[in-house]
Amino acid sequence: MRAPTFMVSMTLVLGIALLVSCAPSQTEAPPPSVVEALAAGNYSLVDLSHPYYEGAPEFVAPPGLGQGVLFKKTEIARWDERGANTWYWNWYQMTEHAGTHTDAPNHWFSGKDKESIDEIPIDRLVAPAVVVDVKAKAVADPDYTLSVDDLEAWEQAHGEIPAGAIVVMNSGWGDKYSDLQAFLGLDEAGGLHFPGFSPDAARWLLENRDINALASDSLATDALGVSMGTDPPHQVHIEMHRAGKYQIEMIANLDALPAAGAWLVVAPIKFQGGGGAGSRIFGILP
Repeated sequence: MRAPTFMVSMTLVLGIALLVSCAPSQTEAPPPSVVEALAAGNYSLVDLSHPYYEGAPEFVAPPGLGQGVLFKKTEIARWDERGANTWYWNWYQMTEHAGTHTDAPNHWFSGKDKESIDEIPIDRLVAPAVVVDVKAKAVADPDYTLSVDDLEAWEQAHGEIPAGAIVVMNSGWGDKYSDLQAFLGLDEAGGLHFPGFSPDAARWLLENRDINALASDSLATDALGVSMGTDPPHQVHIEMHRAGKYQIEMIANLDALPAAGAWLVVAPIKFQGGGGAGSRIFGILP
């Protein structure tokens, strides 16, 4: 099996690594490799986050369980007398798990002794992206679960999944984000249907590859139309968080990423002790 190819400029990658590891003070200049990489312009960036707005998809717990508040934006002042005719600002209400967001390792009971969102080391938030395309399978079956076979096929084409990778499911579901009913896959009984990872795939990655995270362009990494019928449900969440891994849900614009060779920068809001947070995520492309 041939080794994976990372097409991202090594200057850029080394620069990021130095920036993360060296953490210069405000009085120090950044490492020269970072400056050189930025100046060279031999890479491009892609935004992988959906915007937050009222009515956008977010997780809502089943009846009888603890309920969050739906996303809401409230204007405080808009360059008028409320803001001394000078400033514009708003306040927001939202849950940790609305829109494009990161699940902390402590999000699930199986990881309750693991890191909260503010405790995830930043060197685990910059990682190579392994993008597994299952769009055709998701069109045929909205409850499709990414399988071990899909992962092995990716490795046949691109080499072994690298240590520290974020394994990303591209099911095409992100294109439905602006249509809430289609994105949730609501059926007549109110059931949810969208793709996710299979528990077997999650376990295979945890046992055989040293990954950092899973990412899905659907509402969750578990395909709830399948997961809710298993005992216990949410097995992908259980396995990933037990292993101290984080997850990304509702990631956007995945067709802009190559199957291999890109890097992801994950920037969740740093809520102290939080179980997750809305996140700005971008890809660094060759």
